[in-house]
Amino acid sequence: MSAGKPAKPLFDLLPRRGPDTPRSAPTPSPVPAPLPPPVSATGARGAATTRPTHSAAQQVELKPRRADLASEAEQGFPETTRKSYTVSFSAACGLVAAVGLLLLATWILGALAGKRDAERRLGESLAAEAQVQREPTPLSNIGPGPSEPVRVQPAPTPAAAPREPQPGDVFAAGSWSPTDPRIKGMNYLWVATLRRDDAVKSVEYLRSKGKDAVAVPSKTVDRSPEGAKNPTYFVLLLTPLSRDQYRDASLRARIETEVRELGKQWSKGKDRGPTDFGQPVWMKYE
Repeated sequence: MSAGKPAKPLFDLLPRRGPDTPRSAPTPSPVPAPLPPPVSATGARGAATTRPTHSAAQQVELKPRRADLASEAEQGFPETTRKSYTVSFSAACGLVAAVGLLLLATWILGALAGKRDAERRLGESLAAEAQVQREPTPLSNIGPGPSEPVRVQPAPTPAAAPREPQPGDVFAAGSWSPTDPRIKGMNYLWVATLRRDDAVKSVEYLRSKGKDAVAVPSKTVDRSPEGAKNPTYFVLLLTPLSRDQYRDASLRARIETEVRELGKQWSKGKDRGPTDFGQPVWMKYE
């Protein structure tokens, strides 16, 4: 303290306050800053560093990220950017179509494979059934079951014996019959009068050549022994002609010529028929 200036007493330096003067709040004491983490004594380059003392105040300054990026860009560090990928609408449609075609092809191939497998299985089953059907059944297994009745097959009916000719019967279509097939009022061509056996042969021969004929008993009375056993019959062609048809001379001549030709063939053939039908005559059946 200098000697030229007098010093004030201490109570004069303190502020004075009256009874109505409000008391001010005490000023808070400054809080010391936190100490930094310890640093190794040797740096990256081997230089010795000193640890700061507690009396030195350390200030920390926070900077925004944009400022840091700007500073990095100024220093030559590239800024990290995000890459984005875009796909056009046509490319997306093509991708969906390709996936759809792939799925369709897979389904078709699967269906074809399943069909071939089913056909193979069916063929194997049919072949197995055919093999079973071809295998002969043992004789010991043939027979009715325990509850199946025995079925007796009826004996075949024997063929009826040919009917023996009776008086007045006619022979036509390979058999004797009491019914005359001729129609009354129609005209028939008479071709021969023969014994019963030869008359039957003539009717059968004409029938074999496509001409229907009939053998009817003749009205001639034969009292000879042979006549009683083998009477005579008229052989007539069953080609009836009405009155108007009979008037057609060409039609009558054509039928007569056909019969004569058949008679010639029969008389000169291997069997040597008893007649050649050489003198046919038309007769009306009454």
